[in-house]
Parts: sequence; C-alpha cells; structure tokens
Amino acid sequence: MTAKDITDALLALEDERQREVLLRFFKTGKGEYGEGDRFLGIRVPEVRLVAKTAVELPLEEVPTLLLSPWHEVRLCGLLILTYQMERLCRQRLLDEPKALNLLLFRLFFIYIVSGSLFLFISHLCVFLFHQ
Repeated sequence: MTAKDITDALLALEDERQREVLLRFFKTGKGEYGEGDRFLGIRVPEVRLVAKTAVELPLEEVPTLLLSPWHEVRLCGLLILTYQMERLCRQRLLDEPKALNLLLFRLFFIYIVSGSLFLFISHLCVFLFHQ
C-alpha cells in the first residue's frame, strides 16, 4: 500500500454536502482561522476506517499524506502513525529504533492536525512509563 492508494481511497469517499458543513465548522472563509484549508467532506469515523486498513504503511510514505492539501488526508496520516505507535507499545517493541523514529516523526508533524496532540502525549506516556 502507498500514500497514493490511501489518498485515492479517501477521494472516493468525497461528500460535497458534508464538505460544506466542514468548511463552515472550521471557518475556512477569508480572514477566518481556517482560511484556505481544503476538505473532502469525509466524516472522522470513515477516515479512521481507512487509516486502520493502512496501519502497515511504510513510514517513508507518511510525509506524503501529512503534506497533502486535503484536511482528511493529513488526518489519516496522523491516525496511521497513532495506530502504528499503539501497536509498537502493545508489542513492547519500545527499544526498537523504529519506535523512537516514529515518536520523533509524530512530534515533528503534530501541528498539522492539532487534535492528535492528546493521543501523542498519551502514547508517549505509555512509551516512557510502561517499560
């Protein structure tokens, strides 16, 4: 699976009516805090389902998702990283270099979708205190 496959899957779920709702909710008009953000109109539970199917996505594919112009594609990238971190924590692969790289990678891109900050902190706590 590649970032393009994930993006294509999300594009297939595009919903014009929901897009209008999200554009108003996130205040994307001129001069508003979300000005310029672009939406496909996909609800978060649908984005989570796509992310769960892509949990094995190679780490080097994730920046493509995180740098997408589409809000839902960026969210999917962060969700994939979240699911990968959860799996690493459950498997106790905390000493593996991939786990540390994943933590640093998520920290670097966390500003893209601010709602993931809580998940990142919670997984960091699991990582640090459950060894």
